[in-house]
Amino acid sequence: MQGNFRTEGRPCVVSRVAPKRKEPGMRRFLMILVLVLPVSGCVPSINPIYTDKDIERMPELLGKWQTDDAMETWEFSEDDGNGYEAVYTDDKGSKYTFSIHLTRIGGVLFADLYPVGWAFEGSETVNDLFLLHVTPVHHFARLDITEGRIRARGMDPNWVRKYVEKHPFAPRHEYRDDSVLLTAPTKKLRRFIARHVAEEEVFSEDIEVVLVRPPASPPTPEAEAGDMELQSDQG
Repeated sequence: MQGNFRTEGRPCVVSRVAPKRKEPGMRRFLMILVLVLPVSGCVPSINPIYTDKDIERMPELLGKWQTDDAMETWEFSEDDGNGYEAVYTDDKGSKYTFSIHLTRIGGVLFADLYPVGWAFEGSETVNDLFLLHVTPVHHFARLDITEGRIRARGMDPNWVRKYVEKHPFAPRHEYRDDSVLLTAPTKKLRRFIARHVAEEEVFSEDIEVVLVRPPASPPTPEAEAGDMELQSDQG
């Protein structure tokens, strides 16, 4: 079943939900809200890290990418605006759709991810009443893109928590259990990231996802037969 973050044309209302009992579909739904960039750390933000004038395009991002073990894939396509639509497929075949915008901060490329839809077994349990108590959030990752390879590193949530505890003038935020939810406006978020973008412990190699291009599919017997017939005609 497919879903999105709107209920009968109305945007979802922000609130924190902690049901005592969650059905399997709900558990997976909540997990993707929290872990938008799988394995890469989690520093959610109410606001994006870009404005319209900061957006950057990168055609080489388009197409399909996969993890080294080929268990998970990301497929990027252009959206109707100035960003990208990315469909993430996990190792169980469940699909989650994100709106992604690229921007540079301090000369470094970043991706801002925002969930917009899903399709997984059991998602029919996610009804309109539940959605009215959930809001999607932005996550961001530092990107290093070379030919056929993407390294995406999220901001270390442990570093962020320690930083805001020690600095009274840290970006505006709230605590959600042991996690920090950034609530600062975009301008201050960009300033905060720029100040720490060169610090290795902030965007650690221990908190990264590496994506590569899938290997080329071998030609089918029909295609090989067609090539041989074409070569024969040319001869």
